Amino acid sequence: MGFTAFGRRVSFALQDSQGLRSEVEVEVALTTSNGLAIREWAIEGVGLARLPDFAVAAALAAGHLVRVLPGHTAGAPALSVAYLPERFRPANVRRLTDFAQDWFAKRRSPSR
Repeated sequence: MGFTAFGRRVSFALQDSQGLRSEVEVEVALTTSNGLAIREWAIEGVGLARLPDFAVAAALAAGHLVRVLPGHTAGAPALSVAYLPERFRPANVRRLTDFAQDWFAKRRSPSR
């Protein structure tokens, strides 16, 4: 299961607890643009899902999902904010970038 935007063949890097990196390519049979749907499909047993910890924390804690590769991490996807270079950034752009940096920094997962 995966996100429609990434297509049917997806590859991503995995790193084990000793730092060894591997690249894995998977073929996705079912896609959507809705992360909540992917999570629910995983809970229903439709297939494997790669989702951020905050999206599955409650389902993991309740035993509805299990971590498949507990000794591996897949890294975090990049998030970029693009804006035109200006002498003065508008206040709403500054507030958004400051908020996003703070929000994501607080939610970084500890290494597994």
